[in-house]
Amino acid sequence: MAQRRIVIQEEVEPQDWQSIESLGLLESMLDKDSLGVEFEFSPDPGGVPDGEVGSIYFIQEGLTGPIKIGYSKTPFLRKKKLQTGNATQLRFLGIISGTLDEEQWLHKRFARYHLRGEWFIPDETFVQQILALIQENVNPSLGN
Repeated sequence: MAQRRIVIQEEVEPQDWQSIESLGLLESMLDKDSLGVEFEFSPDPGGVPDGEVGSIYFIQEGLTGPIKIGYSKTPFLRKKKLQTGNATQLRFLGIISGTLDEEQWLHKRFARYHLRGEWFIPDETFVQQILALIQENVNPSLGN
């Protein structure tokens, strides 16, 4: 029987490491050899290798709340996952093409507004700089 490989790719946040443990449990419950299946867990953000272009997104809690600068290959799915654990309506300020390195560079660039994790204080100057960045990098295929 040919070996089939199942790759589970998802964006993994520190609080989601239980997903990795669940995968191990799933593997131990199944007789992989008789099924001809190999499991692999790929915790890369959005399943995107380093240096590959994905999306850098800017999401805000409500109209005045903190702003998240994140990276994903699937930003709309990422927003949906974030919304599940957030009582405040999340909204995109914009999405631009970029790499994980570029997203991390933006975190450093805006460090003075850092709140926690990938969330930033919505200072007026910071918001204007983000909106200008989004405007400079409009990509019609991303719906900006």
